[in-house]
Amino acid sequence: MDITEPHSQRANTDGVDPILRAHIYSLVSAVGGPSPDDPNIYILGDDVLGCLRDIKRWLKGYDEKLDRLDVARCLSEANLVVDLMEILAHSSAKGIPTLNQPNKIGLACVELLVPLTWPLNKTELSMTVNHHRHLAVLQRSQAYYKKNILTHQSGCILKACCVNALPPMAVVLSERTPRDEGIIQLVLYLIRNLLQIEELEVENDNVWDDISKSSTVGSLDCQGVFNILLSIISGVPELFQQQDVIVVEILFYLLLGVDMRQLATPAPGSGGTKPLDPLAYILKSERPPVGLKAQSRHTRFGTTVALKKEDGQKKVVTGHGALVDESTGLQKLDAAKKWRRPQQNGSKKHTMFGARVHLSSSAQDKLCRFLGQVLVSGFSCLFQSVRKAIERDSERILGNTHIAQLFFVGGSLMEFGRALKQNGVVLVDSRILKLREFSTLLQPETFIVLFRHIREGLESKSWDYVQSGCRYFTQALLVVSDMIHSQDHDEESLAENIFNRLFYEETLHDLMIAVLRSGRKQTVEYLDTLTEMTHVYLRCLERYSKSNTGLVVKSKRASKSRSSNIDPFSGSESDTKTPGSQKTEKSFDFQQYESKFLSPSSIEPFLDFLGYYRELNSSQIKRCIGFLHRIFVKRGVTVGLFHLKAIYLLQAVARDTRGSQDYAEVAGFVRFFSKQLVRKLKEYPVLFVEILFQKSPKIGYFIEHGEDRGRRTRESRPPPAIEIEESLDKEKRIAVAVSLVAQDDAYSKQFDWVERVLYQAVEERGREEIRSSPAHPDEGSDFLGKLHPIVIEFEGDSHAQVHFSSNKLQLLMKVLDFEPEGTRSGEFCYLLPNTVSSQTIQENITAFLQYRKSPISGFEDGRALEDCFTIKRNKLGIKPSDPTEEYDTDSLGDEFDFEFPDNLKDRKSRSTKGLGMGSKKKKAIDENEARRRRQERKLKEMERRQGIKSGLYIGSSDDDSDFERDREFFENERVLREAMSKATINTEGSGQLEVPAAHKKRSMLEETARESKRLRTAFSSDGSNSSSSGNNSGNDSGSE
Repeated sequence: MDITEPHSQRANTDGVDPILRAHIYSLVSAVGGPSPDDPNIYILGDDVLGCLRDIKRWLKGYDEKLDRLDVARCLSEANLVVDLMEILAHSSAKGIPTLNQPNKIGLACVELLVPLTWPLNKTELSMTVNHHRHLAVLQRSQAYYKKNILTHQSGCILKACCVNALPPMAVVLSERTPRDEGIIQLVLYLIRNLLQIEELEVENDNVWDDISKSSTVGSLDCQGVFNILLSIISGVPELFQQQDVIVVEILFYLLLGVDMRQLATPAPGSGGTKPLDPLAYILKSERPPVGLKAQSRHTRFGTTVALKKEDGQKKVVTGHGALVDESTGLQKLDAAKKWRRPQQNGSKKHTMFGARVHLSSSAQDKLCRFLGQVLVSGFSCLFQSVRKAIERDSERILGNTHIAQLFFVGGSLMEFGRALKQNGVVLVDSRILKLREFSTLLQPETFIVLFRHIREGLESKSWDYVQSGCRYFTQALLVVSDMIHSQDHDEESLAENIFNRLFYEETLHDLMIAVLRSGRKQTVEYLDTLTEMTHVYLRCLERYSKSNTGLVVKSKRASKSRSSNIDPFSGSESDTKTPGSQKTEKSFDFQQYESKFLSPSSIEPFLDFLGYYRELNSSQIKRCIGFLHRIFVKRGVTVGLFHLKAIYLLQAVARDTRGSQDYAEVAGFVRFFSKQLVRKLKEYPVLFVEILFQKSPKIGYFIEHGEDRGRRTRESRPPPAIEIEESLDKEKRIAVAVSLVAQDDAYSKQFDWVERVLYQAVEERGREEIRSSPAHPDEGSDFLGKLHPIVIEFEGDSHAQVHFSSNKLQLLMKVLDFEPEGTRSGEFCYLLPNTVSSQTIQENITAFLQYRKSPISGFEDGRALEDCFTIKRNKLGIKPSDPTEEYDTDSLGDEFDFEFPDNLKDRKSRSTKGLGMGSKKKKAIDENEARRRRQERKLKEMERRQGIKSGLYIGSSDDDSDFERDREFFENERVLREAMSKATINTEGSGQLEVPAAHKKRSMLEETARESKRLRTAFSSDGSNSSSSGNNSGNDSGSE
């Protein structure tokens, strides 16, 4: 660069201290320069290494500490990089340094190139006035730095830089020092910096061609940089642990903007259809818009009419039609006008994913060869190493940026691998890539990190992070889908297991909907990734749900006692059997889940993406039309698309895509859409107004079905029951119930109704007892079983609702011997059983009237009213009654006709199975079927009751000991002890030789065992008399 301006003038414009500039210039001039004899020869300075280190100290001590860019600006003006190129070329010409003697001057040059090419990523919050002054100049300088490095006449600058990393790489990991690790990272950072400079905009076309992606790939391949990267990738993590993140960054910038499917397509010479010239391919695919009138041979020249308006403005109209009449000319002038929507000049959204780049054929071949070697050399280990570092929150992971880069690289290489397999491209080792090699990228831990990364991106509205995660998830679904349809059994079983774990999580289904609804007013790249992921996800989920009809998902509505830190992809049984960690599962219905994608917020991203149809290819347009076909045709949700924007957009797409390969599908859908629209407009003329606006769900439902949507009334649940202590007698229980009702003014008004019900019940029960009384007194009092229960009816639905919702009124009726029936307000009633006599009812009336006049507040022993009852809450819910089952009065009198009463009901444990059994709806049946079922139940009940014995009278006393049995048992034990003691005494008193203690003990035990066996045999045969004989035999045997 030219530095001929005066120092004072430059200091005023760029704000750099003249003294600082003088120091930097003196250091740069002392580094070296061209020889006076031959300008082509570069001569190093006397202390070149010291000068390079001093410049490095200025960069670190001034720019980094003070957060300024003054030293970098001075170095760019002094053209330090030109000198560094000459020094590196000079060191490379001398040969590769030995392992014990690295090139210190070359390493010092690399230490300066890294900060000079470091990314200038300044945000609005971190920008200062100094940054604003120097940022644009330094960005252009970095572009020239990259040009000098890649296009130097020696052609070995990158090679000379990478040579400095070879000695540390040759050292074993256990013996490698931190300085060695730093040198390797320094070289990798230089490669990363050169790759990211490609995003900068340079006005000079020559510079742009020299720093393009094609030129960069060619230089990296020619100078051996790809070999260095492959060596490091193959050694992760055994040999290189700290360099994995930097390598992922290099791959990210290398693959940024590259079409991976086009990269894996065979070259044109081998039968492919890849265009050689991207510009010629674009011009060939362009077509003139149909709406514009093309000029003919007669309108290009000839009559030209100038129309002068009243305000003096002139309008020029060509053609002979303007000569006939003035109105004709004005009409032609108006027809040529076209309203163009004003463009929003707002700030563009900065994304980390750039636009598509076009590679030359040679660059494509080199990059394809390199990526194939990356997949073979161990990219799975590199991915797993970085993923584990993310899980550990390692220091070398800088936030979500590195996570996004990892998923971008992983998704790109999976797309590249799928394209290689589909095209049948042979890798370096003469084999075809197998999809099972991506199994490391599809582990459950990877999906956990992925979904957490997407969720955090949605919460922070970091759309780049969401886009990278969606891109990876899309390619993962495609890889697993290809594995299912492969012929390899191992791949098929692996894919089934992955899909089973993925689709088991309900949180994943909700996350996909949330991601789709975040696509409003986003960039084209974001919408492309978003719509592709939704399309692939719905297709895979639909196929999997059809092949697995019993698919269940883990609902997010789990029990409260369950721990929230359970691994959702853990397959161990310990997680499901621990207390408090029971999973709540429910069956999955794809139609019900698909209905969540029918909302306008879910359709809007596809319409926005389809709005760029002029820039989209056929597969992208087909994807959008396929989603609209799924909603409009398969699900029949037609009204949601009857909007002016969708109508105009579909007509434009059908008009402008005429002649394309997918025009038949687009035209067929638009034709069907138009017919449905015309039919709806005829049925509901109000739709002419509604197509201008987004329709609410209420209006859309009315237009779709022709009626308003009915409201679902939530049925009220029965209140918790009140239980009075069983120790209280009948009169006190009535007193407590009456006092509780009297405390509530709203319910105390029901006393009159209760009194009338009691009097009616005692009158009706008295008449029934007289009719059913026995003719002879010897028949007993079993005639009560032949009575009929009395059903108490309410005065109306509101009256029934009052009793249904009041547990105090229900308690009062219970203590008065009425039983509540029904679990719904419409079926609720009171029932007086046939076991209650008229005398009992009369006693209840007396107690009720007594305590109604004078309610109690406590008892004589000092207990309060609140201490006499408890509220029992039914946590499991009440099982609804059968609406078709009527009360069978004929079966009530049969209870006491059996020899024994019914067995007591076993107390069943509260299991989770019982909950789902009571909530099933029963089919409606007619009267005859209900009567037949009641008769069958009655017969089965009678058979069961006839087989019941005295199970009610079995008590705990039956397990007490019997005296005779105990006496016999203890007598046998006494005889056994005597026999064992005598056998021991006889053995010790005999004159036998001394034997070891172990043998003596064993002989005693054997003899005792034989004696016990004989005694047991004698007892079992003769009873008590055998005991004496057994005893004598024992003595005889002992004397022997």
